[in-house]
Amino acid sequence: MKLFLSLLAALMATTTAQDASILDAVANTPDLSTLGTAIGLAGLEEYLSSPNSSLTVFAPHNAALESLPAEYLTPNYVVHLQSLLEMHIVEGAVPSSNITDFASFEAISGDVLIATVNDQGITFSGDVFFGAQVVTPDIIGGASIIHIVNKYFLPAALNYDLFDLSTSLIGFDQIRLLITEAGLEDELREENRTILAPSDIAFDLLSDDLVTQVANNPGFRNDLVLYHIIIGCYPSALIVDGLQVMTALGETMNFTVVDNGGTKQVIAVGSLNQVVVQQGDQIASNGIGHSLGGVLEVPMRTMPVENQTTEAPVASPTMDVALPTSEAGDTESPMESASEAPVAAPTVTVNPPAPTQSNALALSAGWMFVVGGVLAFF
Repeated sequence: MKLFLSLLAALMATTTAQDASILDAVANTPDLSTLGTAIGLAGLEEYLSSPNSSLTVFAPHNAALESLPAEYLTPNYVVHLQSLLEMHIVEGAVPSSNITDFASFEAISGDVLIATVNDQGITFSGDVFFGAQVVTPDIIGGASIIHIVNKYFLPAALNYDLFDLSTSLIGFDQIRLLITEAGLEDELREENRTILAPSDIAFDLLSDDLVTQVANNPGFRNDLVLYHIIIGCYPSALIVDGLQVMTALGETMNFTVVDNGGTKQVIAVGSLNQVVVQQGDQIASNGIGHSLGGVLEVPMRTMPVENQTTEAPVASPTMDVALPTSEAGDTESPMESASEAPVAAPTVTVNPPAPTQSNALALSAGWMFVVGGVLAFF
Protein backbone atom coordinates (compact mmCIF):
# COMPACT_ATOMS: atom_id res chain seq x y z
CA MET A 1 0.00 0.00 0.00
CA LYS A 2 2.80 2.39 0.91
CA LEU A 3 4.57 1.53 -2.34
CA PHE A 4 1.39 2.28 -4.30
CA LEU A 5 0.95 5.66 -2.60
CA SER A 6 4.59 6.56 -3.26
CA LEU A 7 4.25 5.68 -6.94
CA LEU A 8 1.01 7.67 -7.14
CA ALA A 9 2.64 10.71 -5.54
CA ALA A 10 5.58 10.49 -7.93
CA LEU A 11 3.21 10.19 -10.89
CA MET A 12 1.21 13.20 -9.74
CA ALA A 13 4.39 15.23 -9.27
CA THR A 14 5.58 14.28 -12.75
CA THR A 15 2.21 15.13 -14.27
CA THR A 16 2.18 18.48 -12.47
CA ALA A 17 5.69 19.28 -13.70
CA GLN A 18 4.88 18.26 -17.27
CA ASP A 19 1.67 20.29 -17.26
CA ALA A 20 3.48 23.36 -16.00
CA SER A 21 4.67 26.04 -18.40
CA ILE A 22 8.10 27.60 -18.66
CA LEU A 23 6.75 30.50 -16.62
CA ASP A 24 5.55 28.14 -13.88
CA ALA A 25 8.86 26.27 -13.84
CA VAL A 26 10.74 29.56 -13.46
CA ALA A 27 8.44 30.63 -10.63
CA ASN A 28 9.02 27.32 -8.84
CA THR A 29 12.83 27.58 -9.04
CA PRO A 30 14.25 29.89 -6.33
CA ASP A 31 17.49 30.57 -8.21
CA LEU A 32 15.49 31.93 -11.16
CA SER A 33 13.53 34.59 -9.26
CA THR A 34 15.41 37.46 -10.94
CA LEU A 35 14.69 35.87 -14.32
CA GLY A 36 11.01 35.77 -13.40
CA THR A 37 11.08 39.51 -12.69
CA ALA A 38 12.91 40.17 -15.96
CA ILE A 39 10.39 38.12 -17.97
CA GLY A 40 7.54 40.20 -16.56
CA LEU A 41 9.35 43.48 -17.23
CA ALA A 42 10.17 42.46 -20.80
CA GLY A 43 6.57 41.49 -21.53
CA LEU A 44 7.36 37.85 -22.32
CA GLU A 45 4.97 36.28 -19.82
CA GLU A 46 2.29 35.37 -22.35
CA TYR A 47 4.83 33.86 -24.74
CA LEU A 48 6.28 31.62 -22.01
CA SER A 49 3.03 30.72 -20.24
CA SER A 50 1.60 28.16 -22.67
CA PRO A 51 2.05 24.52 -21.55
CA ASN A 52 1.95 23.46 -25.20
CA SER A 53 4.89 25.60 -26.35
CA SER A 54 7.94 23.56 -27.31
CA LEU A 55 10.92 25.68 -26.34
CA THR A 56 14.39 25.44 -24.85
CA VAL A 57 15.29 28.20 -22.42
CA PHE A 58 18.86 28.76 -21.30
CA ALA A 59 18.04 30.45 -18.02
CA PRO A 60 20.66 32.67 -16.30
CA HIS A 61 20.56 32.17 -12.55
CA ASN A 62 20.14 35.04 -10.11
CA ALA A 63 23.83 35.85 -9.74
CA ALA A 64 24.26 35.98 -13.51
CA LEU A 65 21.40 38.41 -14.15
CA GLU A 66 22.29 40.54 -11.15
CA SER A 67 25.70 41.18 -12.74
CA LEU A 68 23.94 43.12 -15.51
CA PRO A 69 24.04 46.93 -15.31
CA ALA A 70 21.32 47.83 -12.82
CA GLU A 71 19.43 50.00 -15.31
CA TYR A 72 18.84 46.97 -17.56
CA LEU A 73 16.24 45.77 -15.07
CA THR A 74 14.24 49.02 -15.31
CA PRO A 75 11.46 50.05 -17.74
CA ASN A 76 13.79 52.49 -19.55
CA TYR A 77 15.84 49.54 -20.79
CA VAL A 78 12.94 47.26 -21.67
CA VAL A 79 14.06 46.93 -25.31
CA HIS A 80 17.55 45.93 -24.17
CA LEU A 81 16.07 43.35 -21.80
CA GLN A 82 13.78 41.92 -24.48
CA SER A 83 16.72 41.54 -26.86
CA LEU A 84 18.82 39.88 -24.18
CA LEU A 85 16.15 37.41 -23.02
CA GLU A 86 15.12 36.44 -26.55
CA MET A 87 18.71 35.40 -27.14
CA HIS A 88 18.22 32.72 -24.45
CA ILE A 89 15.20 31.07 -26.12
CA VAL A 90 15.37 28.43 -28.86
CA GLU A 91 12.34 26.93 -30.57
CA GLY A 92 11.98 23.21 -29.93
CA ALA A 93 12.69 21.27 -26.75
CA VAL A 94 16.33 20.10 -26.68
CA PRO A 95 17.35 17.87 -23.75
CA SER A 96 20.97 18.03 -22.65
CA SER A 97 21.58 14.53 -24.04
CA ASN A 98 20.94 15.90 -27.55
CA ILE A 99 23.45 18.74 -27.26
CA THR A 100 26.68 17.76 -28.99
CA ASP A 101 30.05 19.45 -29.38
CA PHE A 102 29.96 22.33 -31.91
CA ALA A 103 26.20 22.07 -32.25
CA SER A 104 24.62 25.39 -33.21
CA PHE A 105 21.23 26.73 -32.19
CA GLU A 106 19.41 29.77 -33.54
CA ALA A 107 17.71 31.81 -30.84
CA ILE A 108 14.39 33.53 -31.54
CA SER A 109 16.38 36.79 -31.60
CA GLY A 110 18.22 35.52 -34.68
CA ASP A 111 21.52 35.11 -32.83
CA VAL A 112 23.45 31.86 -33.20
CA LEU A 113 24.61 29.94 -30.12
CA ILE A 114 27.49 27.47 -30.36
CA ALA A 115 27.80 24.58 -27.89
CA THR A 116 31.01 23.11 -26.55
CA VAL A 117 30.77 19.69 -24.89
CA ASN A 118 33.69 18.19 -22.97
CA ASP A 119 34.60 16.67 -19.61
CA GLN A 120 33.70 19.95 -17.87
CA GLY A 121 30.16 19.81 -19.22
CA ILE A 122 28.23 21.96 -21.70
CA THR A 123 29.06 25.59 -22.41
CA PHE A 124 27.69 28.10 -24.91
CA SER A 125 29.28 31.00 -26.76
CA GLY A 126 28.09 33.70 -29.16
CA ASP A 127 29.51 36.62 -31.11
CA VAL A 128 30.54 38.64 -28.05
CA PHE A 129 30.19 36.26 -25.08
CA PHE A 130 31.98 33.03 -24.21
CA GLY A 131 31.82 30.15 -21.76
CA ALA A 132 28.28 30.27 -20.35
CA GLN A 133 28.12 26.90 -18.62
CA VAL A 134 25.05 24.76 -18.05
CA VAL A 135 24.96 24.20 -14.28
CA THR A 136 21.50 22.60 -13.95
CA PRO A 137 20.11 20.83 -17.04
CA ASP A 138 16.72 19.47 -18.02
CA ILE A 139 14.14 21.25 -15.88
CA ILE A 140 10.79 20.37 -17.46
CA GLY A 141 8.19 23.07 -18.04
CA GLY A 142 5.22 21.71 -19.97
CA ALA A 143 6.49 20.69 -23.40
CA SER A 144 9.59 22.82 -22.91
CA ILE A 145 12.96 22.40 -21.21
CA ILE A 146 15.05 24.77 -19.09
CA HIS A 147 18.83 24.57 -18.73
CA ILE A 148 20.18 26.90 -16.04
CA VAL A 149 23.41 28.70 -17.08
CA ASN A 150 25.92 30.68 -15.01
CA LYS A 151 26.29 33.63 -17.43
CA TYR A 152 23.85 35.68 -19.46
CA PHE A 153 24.09 35.65 -23.26
CA LEU A 154 25.05 39.13 -24.50
CA PRO A 155 23.61 40.41 -27.81
CA ALA A 156 26.23 42.00 -30.05
CA ALA A 157 24.40 45.35 -30.04
CA LEU A 158 24.91 45.66 -26.28
CA ASN A 159 28.67 45.38 -26.68
CA TYR A 160 28.84 48.84 -28.29
CA ASP A 161 27.91 52.36 -27.15
CA LEU A 162 25.85 54.98 -28.96
CA PHE A 163 28.82 56.53 -30.73
CA ASP A 164 29.79 53.08 -32.02
CA LEU A 165 26.19 52.70 -33.16
CA SER A 166 26.36 56.00 -35.07
CA THR A 167 29.47 54.80 -36.93
CA SER A 168 27.85 51.53 -37.98
CA LEU A 169 24.51 52.74 -39.33
CA ILE A 170 24.20 53.20 -43.09
CA GLY A 171 22.68 56.49 -44.24
CA PHE A 172 23.73 58.58 -41.23
CA ASP A 173 27.09 59.93 -42.40
CA GLN A 174 26.19 63.61 -41.89
CA ILE A 175 25.28 63.41 -38.20
CA ARG A 176 28.30 61.19 -37.56
CA LEU A 177 30.57 63.78 -39.24
CA LEU A 178 29.10 66.62 -37.16
CA ILE A 179 29.54 64.65 -33.93
CA THR A 180 33.20 64.05 -34.77
CA GLU A 181 33.88 67.64 -35.89
CA ALA A 182 32.29 68.94 -32.69
CA GLY A 183 34.39 66.57 -30.55
CA LEU A 184 31.25 65.22 -28.86
CA GLU A 185 32.03 61.52 -29.08
CA ASP A 186 32.28 61.26 -25.28
CA GLU A 187 28.78 62.69 -24.87
CA LEU A 188 27.49 59.63 -26.71
CA ARG A 189 29.52 57.38 -24.43
CA GLU A 190 27.86 58.70 -21.28
CA GLU A 191 25.40 56.42 -19.52
CA ASN A 192 21.67 56.79 -20.18
CA ARG A 193 21.46 58.71 -23.44
CA THR A 194 19.02 58.82 -26.34
CA ILE A 195 20.09 60.11 -29.73
CA LEU A 196 17.63 61.46 -32.27
CA ALA A 197 19.62 60.90 -35.45
CA PRO A 198 18.60 62.74 -38.63
CA SER A 199 19.25 60.68 -41.74
CA ASP A 200 21.43 61.91 -44.59
CA ILE A 201 18.25 62.56 -46.57
CA ALA A 202 17.03 64.81 -43.74
CA PHE A 203 20.23 66.87 -43.93
CA ASP A 204 19.87 67.14 -47.71
CA LEU A 205 16.54 68.92 -47.14
CA LEU A 206 18.09 71.71 -45.05
CA SER A 207 17.92 75.25 -46.41
CA ASP A 208 21.09 76.79 -47.86
CA ASP A 209 21.13 79.28 -44.98
CA LEU A 210 21.18 76.51 -42.36
CA VAL A 211 23.84 74.59 -44.27
CA THR A 212 26.00 77.73 -44.28
CA GLN A 213 25.50 78.26 -40.56
CA VAL A 214 26.46 74.67 -39.78
CA ALA A 215 29.55 74.88 -41.99
CA ASN A 216 30.83 78.28 -40.82
CA ASN A 217 29.70 78.54 -37.22
CA PRO A 218 31.22 75.90 -34.87
CA GLY A 219 29.09 77.10 -31.95
CA PHE A 220 25.88 76.65 -33.90
CA ARG A 221 27.05 73.24 -35.13
CA ASN A 222 27.77 72.08 -31.57
CA ASP A 223 24.38 73.34 -30.37
CA LEU A 224 22.68 71.47 -33.20
CA VAL A 225 24.34 68.17 -32.25
CA LEU A 226 23.67 68.57 -28.51
CA TYR A 227 20.01 69.37 -29.20
CA HIS A 228 19.63 65.91 -30.76
CA ILE A 229 20.98 64.11 -27.66
CA ILE A 230 18.55 63.49 -24.78
CA ILE A 231 19.56 62.91 -21.18
CA GLY A 232 18.05 59.55 -20.26
CA CYS A 233 17.12 56.39 -22.15
CA TYR A 234 13.69 56.64 -23.78
CA PRO A 235 12.45 53.64 -25.78
CA SER A 236 9.44 54.30 -27.97
CA ALA A 237 7.22 52.41 -25.49
CA LEU A 238 7.88 55.12 -22.89
CA ILE A 239 7.37 58.07 -25.25
CA VAL A 240 3.84 59.30 -24.63
CA ASP A 241 1.98 62.37 -25.81
CA GLY A 242 3.22 65.47 -23.98
CA LEU A 243 6.44 63.89 -22.68
CA GLN A 244 9.04 66.59 -21.95
CA VAL A 245 12.73 65.69 -21.88
CA MET A 246 16.01 67.51 -21.30
CA THR A 247 18.59 67.67 -24.07
CA ALA A 248 22.37 67.72 -23.68
CA LEU A 249 22.20 71.37 -24.80
CA GLY A 250 20.32 72.18 -21.60
CA GLU A 251 17.09 72.95 -23.48
CA THR A 252 13.85 71.02 -23.12
CA MET A 253 12.05 69.20 -25.92
CA ASN A 254 8.56 67.73 -26.14
CA PHE A 255 7.04 64.75 -27.90
CA THR A 256 3.65 64.48 -29.53
CA VAL A 257 2.11 61.06 -30.18
CA VAL A 258 -0.74 60.70 -32.68
CA ASP A 259 -2.72 57.80 -34.09
CA ASN A 260 -1.83 57.46 -37.75
CA GLY A 261 -4.30 54.92 -39.08
CA GLY A 262 -3.88 52.61 -36.12
CA THR A 263 -0.12 53.13 -35.98
CA LYS A 264 1.56 55.14 -33.26
CA GLN A 265 3.39 58.10 -34.78
CA VAL A 266 5.92 59.94 -32.65
CA ILE A 267 6.81 63.56 -33.39
CA ALA A 268 9.74 65.38 -31.78
CA VAL A 269 8.75 69.00 -31.12
CA GLY A 270 11.69 71.39 -30.89
CA SER A 271 11.85 75.12 -30.21
CA LEU A 272 11.70 76.07 -33.91
CA ASN A 273 10.25 73.07 -35.75
CA GLN A 274 9.00 69.52 -35.37
CA VAL A 275 10.00 66.31 -37.13
CA VAL A 276 8.68 62.76 -37.33
CA VAL A 277 10.49 59.84 -35.70
CA GLN A 278 10.84 57.41 -38.59
CA GLN A 279 12.39 54.38 -36.92
CA GLY A 280 12.86 53.73 -33.24
CA ASP A 281 14.63 51.58 -30.70
CA GLN A 282 18.14 51.01 -32.03
CA ILE A 283 19.81 49.75 -28.87
CA ALA A 284 23.35 50.30 -27.62
CA SER A 285 25.00 49.46 -24.32
CA ASN A 286 24.41 52.93 -22.84
CA GLY A 287 21.11 53.95 -24.37
CA ILE A 288 18.94 53.97 -27.46
CA GLY A 289 18.63 55.70 -30.82
CA HIS A 290 15.72 56.85 -32.98
CA SER A 291 16.07 58.06 -36.57
CA LEU A 292 14.44 61.33 -37.67
CA GLY A 293 12.93 62.39 -40.97
CA GLY A 294 14.17 65.95 -40.46
CA VAL A 295 16.67 68.06 -38.54
CA LEU A 296 15.60 69.80 -35.34
CA GLU A 297 16.61 73.45 -35.66
CA VAL A 298 18.07 75.52 -32.82
CA PRO A 299 18.20 79.30 -32.36
CA MET A 300 21.39 81.09 -33.36
CA ARG A 301 23.24 81.50 -30.07
CA THR A 302 26.83 82.08 -31.22
CA MET A 303 28.10 84.71 -33.66
CA PRO A 304 29.64 83.16 -36.78
CA VAL A 305 33.42 83.33 -36.88
CA GLU A 306 33.52 85.46 -40.04
CA ASN A 307 31.43 88.19 -38.34
CA GLN A 308 33.66 88.46 -35.29
CA THR A 309 35.96 91.40 -36.13
CA THR A 310 38.54 93.08 -33.93
CA GLU A 311 39.01 96.86 -34.24
CA ALA A 312 42.55 97.72 -35.26
CA PRO A 313 44.47 99.64 -32.58
CA VAL A 314 44.82 103.38 -33.14
CA ALA A 315 48.40 104.44 -33.87
CA SER A 316 50.04 106.80 -31.39
CA PRO A 317 50.81 110.34 -32.64
CA THR A 318 54.31 110.78 -34.06
CA MET A 319 56.50 113.79 -33.27
CA ASP A 320 59.36 115.05 -35.43
CA VAL A 321 61.50 117.39 -33.29
CA ALA A 322 64.21 119.56 -34.90
CA LEU A 323 67.00 120.05 -32.35
CA PRO A 324 69.25 123.18 -32.54
CA THR A 325 72.65 122.71 -34.16
CA SER A 326 76.01 124.37 -33.61
CA GLU A 327 77.93 126.28 -36.23
CA ALA A 328 80.04 123.19 -36.80
CA GLY A 329 76.91 121.32 -37.63
CA ASP A 330 76.95 119.15 -34.50
CA THR A 331 73.74 118.64 -32.69
CA GLU A 332 73.65 120.41 -29.36
CA SER A 333 71.78 119.16 -26.38
CA PRO A 334 69.52 121.57 -24.48
CA MET A 335 72.00 121.51 -21.53
CA GLU A 336 74.92 122.58 -23.74
CA SER A 337 73.02 125.55 -25.14
CA ALA A 338 71.51 126.65 -21.85
CA SER A 339 74.18 129.36 -21.25
CA GLU A 340 73.83 130.87 -24.69
CA ALA A 341 71.13 133.12 -26.03
CA PRO A 342 67.67 131.66 -25.86
CA VAL A 343 66.61 129.83 -28.92
CA ALA A 344 63.18 129.38 -30.35
CA ALA A 345 61.16 126.49 -29.10
CA PRO A 346 61.67 123.41 -31.22
CA THR A 347 59.27 122.91 -34.03
CA VAL A 348 56.78 120.13 -33.29
CA THR A 349 55.00 118.36 -36.11
CA VAL A 350 52.12 116.12 -35.02
CA ASN A 351 50.49 113.61 -37.33
CA PRO A 352 47.25 112.84 -35.46
CA PRO A 353 45.16 109.74 -36.12
CA ALA A 354 41.91 110.02 -37.96
CA PRO A 355 39.44 111.59 -35.54
CA THR A 356 37.17 109.25 -33.69
CA GLN A 357 34.42 110.00 -31.23
CA SER A 358 36.66 109.15 -28.28
CA ASN A 359 39.77 111.18 -29.19
CA ALA A 360 37.69 114.10 -30.47
CA LEU A 361 36.04 114.35 -27.08
CA ALA A 362 39.43 114.15 -25.38
CA LEU A 363 40.82 117.01 -27.46
CA SER A 364 37.80 119.22 -26.94
CA ALA A 365 37.83 118.63 -23.20
CA GLY A 366 41.48 119.49 -22.53
CA TRP A 367 44.11 122.22 -22.99
CA MET A 368 47.20 121.75 -25.12
CA PHE A 369 50.63 123.13 -24.19
CA VAL A 370 54.10 122.82 -25.67
CA VAL A 371 56.56 122.66 -22.81
CA GLY A 372 60.26 122.21 -23.52
CA GLY A 373 59.56 120.30 -26.71
CA VAL A 374 57.01 117.97 -25.09
CA LEU A 375 53.42 117.90 -26.27
CA ALA A 376 51.14 117.78 -23.26
CA PHE A 377 47.39 117.51 -22.72
CA PHE A 378 45.59 118.51 -19.54
